[in-house]
Amino acid sequence: MPTTALYWPPQPPAVAPEPETGLALGCDVSNYTSVRGFAPISSADLVRRAREEAGIRFIIVQALPTSYPSTDRQCQAVIDGGSVLGAYAWLFPGGAYDGDFLRRLQRLEPYREHLWRLATDVEDQALTEAEVHEAFTLAKAWLPNSPCMCYTGKWYLDAMGWTQATFPEVDEWWLSDYDGDPNPDTANLPCAIKQYADEPPVDWITGVDMNVCYAALLST
Repeated sequence: MPTTALYWPPQPPAVAPEPETGLALGCDVSNYTSVRGFAPISSADLVRRAREEAGIRFIIVQALPTSYPSTDRQCQAVIDGGSVLGAYAWLFPGGAYDGDFLRRLQRLEPYREHLWRLATDVEDQALTEAEVHEAFTLAKAWLPNSPCMCYTGKWYLDAMGWTQATFPEVDEWWLSDYDGDPNPDTANLPCAIKQYADEPPVDWITGVDMNVCYAALLST
């Protein structure tokens, strides 16, 4: 029998799925995030519940020093719960390589292959422009297949005398703009992710900020 018979009847060519449209909600969490105010959120069941009841599809976890167990619990819960995992690391003055920033990235090592985005959190007003550039370089080298993302706010850039153009190495901006509007296009600066509220739409989670992006971003 000809080997071509193994493929009969002929199969239609694969069609790439259409890009997802619409918006996707997410939240960012840290050691301050609690369920009903008493326990750090860490359960995969809670991640699924947040997705089903609040529409939270991506969760961005703060990378903290090893003395804080919340980072590991939250990253693993997001993975096990089937939501999209991101992370952010606060940048302190002192140099990205010599200071705390590198240690925070190293804390994320067990979850590196699962990370959708890694954001450098730039909010400390004692930072120098050179230190911020250095941190972006390190973050990009640490997660080279992901866009270089910066978390900050217009208030901070204005206070520092900087603009988004000051940091051309940033591919995507995650901006705080607590206007309550879950729409990235209404942020006060162009952004990929907008942090729009400091409380989720359910009353059983506390200590999270709500975020929104275009749903298509979740697959990139």
